[in-house]
Amino acid sequence: MSTIQDVFSMLGSVAKGISDIKSIISAVDEGKEYLSKRYPNVKNDLGLMCKEWNKTLRLIAMDASILTSFSFVIDKDMAGSELRAFDNEVRRRIDVSGQLRSQIHELRSHCHVIAQHKRNIEEGSMVDSIFTALGIQSREKNQELSNLLQELLNEETQAFFISGQMSMAVDNALKDIRDTLGPPGGMLPKNLPAAAAKLGEYCQKFRTIQSECNFLELQIEQMTKNLIEGNSF
Repeated sequence: MSTIQDVFSMLGSVAKGISDIKSIISAVDEGKEYLSKRYPNVKNDLGLMCKEWNKTLRLIAMDASILTSFSFVIDKDMAGSELRAFDNEVRRRIDVSGQLRSQIHELRSHCHVIAQHKRNIEEGSMVDSIFTALGIQSREKNQELSNLLQELLNEETQAFFISGQMSMAVDNALKDIRDTLGPPGGMLPKNLPAAAAKLGEYCQKFRTIQSECNFLELQIEQMTKNLIEGNSF
């Protein structure tokens, strides 16, 4: 499998994780009014639980921006400066990678926070499932969402797999573009068009994930504001 296929495979795993989070958030959005009216004592926990998901979404979008915010100018008179700009971008990635990886490890505790809010909601509403508290009566749908949430709460899946896959995808994509520019230890101006084409191909995929994260993050922010501050829906 080529490097670009490897990266796209990683991004597929990331997209699946985002889709799973979106399914949970959609269920919460549809049932938040039911829960707020029937179990008002736990709606704050529901809002705080959902707010935790934004830590993952924000981290993924931040990682993607390393690629999506960069582009080459194909001009022979600017070739040298463009190569230096890309080299600086790779160096910037190295500088921030430690911070990003540290945040990935911090998501371990974020999973426990979500699990605690989930228990608070179930105990406070005296139901066996958070999705019952959200008004979902279908046993099959309830079980499906419960399984999905449990999978997302798994430390390996949530903290290290989804966010970790995104971090690896960015690193591999940058390396692939760097290798396209020339042999180890050098970058050749004549290879700029090929590297730019490869960057463009990567950016399309990374931008899709970045946009999905940003949109979902805004949706969660508005929803949690309504729940926590008690605004009308």
